[in-house]
Amino acid sequence: MKPAEVRSKIMRAVPRKNTKPEIYVHSLLHELGFRFRLHNKNLPGTPDIF
Repeated sequence: MKPAEVRSKIMRAVPRKNTKPEIYVHSLLHELGFRFRLHNKNLPGTPDIF
């Protein structure tokens, strides 16, 4: 396999949304009274929380 193919295979296996650390932070923010939205595609860099 070419290095680019190997890298592509690895990156496909990486979860993009709702990872355990992300869910923990969402719960903590909600518990502290913050309201937020997730994964906005319209902002530069597509932040997880905004």
